[in-house]
Amino acid sequence: FTPSTSGQYAMIAQDNSTSCQDTSSCRYVDVSCTGFSVSVSPSNPPTLCPGETITLTASGATSYTWNTGQTGPSIVVSQPGSYYAIGTSGNCQATSNTVVVSYHPPVDTAVQLTGTTLSPVNVRPNYTYRWINCANPGTILHTGTSFTPSTSGQYAMIAQDNSTSCQDTSRCYFVGITTSSVFPTNRGIYISLYPNPTEGPSWLVAEEAITQVEVRDLAGRLLQRREGYANRWLLEEYSAGTYIVQVWLERGATAILRWHVLR
Repeated sequence: FTPSTSGQYAMIAQDNSTSCQDTSSCRYVDVSCTGFSVSVSPSNPPTLCPGETITLTASGATSYTWNTGQTGPSIVVSQPGSYYAIGTSGNCQATSNTVVVSYHPPVDTAVQLTGTTLSPVNVRPNYTYRWINCANPGTILHTGTSFTPSTSGQYAMIAQDNSTSCQDTSRCYFVGITTSSVFPTNRGIYISLYPNPTEGPSWLVAEEAITQVEVRDLAGRLLQRREGYANRWLLEEYSAGTYIVQVWLERGATAILRWHVLR
């Protein structure tokens, strides 16, 4: 029954097998709502990559309540599911079309470190693998299923699923390339600092006994001064950065070293 004028209407239902009948409650019908509708766009959104969002926008009414409990003409969706809006204008109310938002499976970014070589735990044939230094993520260092850095540092893998064009980046992995730096003193005696660069402590080793060590930052601020008498000195762990280390030996020789701490 479609009323031609606005008003309160009810239904009388009769069970003809028993001749029993009953009347429903009255419902107000506003004929000005005829043809009133609400729509949500995009109605058929593309499948999203993990981490992506999409904005759904309702139109056709003056106020909206979404099935998520949110209100307003637009919502930002970050989870898969079905979404619709109930729109209201005056006495008119309508439910929109239902929009289904779906996501591609997560990209596999599991990495293993074997010696100093990084590689995916599971090499997938439809993936492209790119490798970056976490200190300079905008530069691709290598493309391939394995990567062996030439210097110590933090490295990560960017994996792209070519079947979906989705990509993700692994966490950063420290790769330590054990090296030592040998520095001459002002008297031709050499002092070794290793590992350098380092991710933790380093050792100072000299042919003569070391009697004093100073560590300064690049601004020249003194961070540590130690005195003693030993051929091997341990430089305790510092935060990431480059430090100036000055060393004095027992017979007056001295040297200034650059110490690189990666984290």
